[in-house]
Amino acid sequence: YLEGKNVELMANSDNVLRAGLTPKHMDIPELIKNVQFKGTIPHILTGRKTDASMEMYDTKVSDFGIGMLRLGKGKNVTCQSVSPEMYLVQEGILRFNAGTVIRAKKGEVVFVAADVEYELEALERVVAYKAFVP
Repeated sequence: YLEGKNVELMANSDNVLRAGLTPKHMDIPELIKNVQFKGTIPHILTGRKTDASMEMYDTKVSDFGIGMLRLGKGKNVTCQSVSPEMYLVQEGILRFNAGTVIRAKKGEVVFVAADVEYELEALERVVAYKAFVP
């Protein structure tokens, strides 16, 4: 990624072409055959609002789902996990309360087990991404 804020969530795969910074096998000729060095216009996904704080994105796969949480400072929401969930905080500080209280700030991830009721509260304006199993 060359600019902007990007979040990438991938399914398990063994079809990786590595380009460097790893001791693992790198197939440079195959990588070069697959890379196009030309400008493109990115396809930016738009989500659909499921409530005032969550926007869900269509992943077109059954392996995982992803949503974006936006909460203003001092706002809170109560949630119920149906599957394991992970929240990646991109902006602000998010307070998780599932019996145990955790504060997560920009760049941190919190795991929520399946079938758990929990509360989220924005200690600052928050943008976070939630990964889950649909």
